[in-house]
Amino acid sequence: GIEGRAMIRIRAGIGYAPTEAMGERYSGLPADELKPLASVMPEVSDDLIRTAPDLELAEGTVVADTMEDTPCVFLGGWHMAEQASANRILKIAFGELPWSDFDVEKALPWVENGTGFTLAPGQADAVRVALTSRAVIITGWPDVR
Repeated sequence: GIEGRAMIRIRAGIGYAPTEAMGERYSGLPADELKPLASVMPEVSDDLIRTAPDLELAEGTVVADTMEDTPCVFLGGWHMAEQASANRILKIAFGELPWSDFDVEKALPWVENGTGFTLAPGQADAVRVALTSRAVIITGWPDVR
């Protein structure tokens, strides 16, 4: 029941685009992809399409930032949560280790004996990093051989 050219409809489309990108495992959408998404509404003028993102940005519904030198648009709440997480990880990562120094190369056989598994080279590297760092983020699939 909302007119096709109503600003509220266009702004909803601008807010919806980053949500769709999140469904594809991205937290942001390159800014230059917003206009083509909005232009699927032929009754909407280019002026309205250009104005809607500015209104969403002004309200904080979406946030402009860059990812790897690409201007992007993020949902405001998600962007704030990601920034808070990143800042917390940095704070932890640059603190002091909560344990004293020990011989990492002696720890590797201890881990293997305790688990009953021989670590693959990448797994041994991950254990080395984990034992010498305050914070570690491990991504990817397990190395099963």
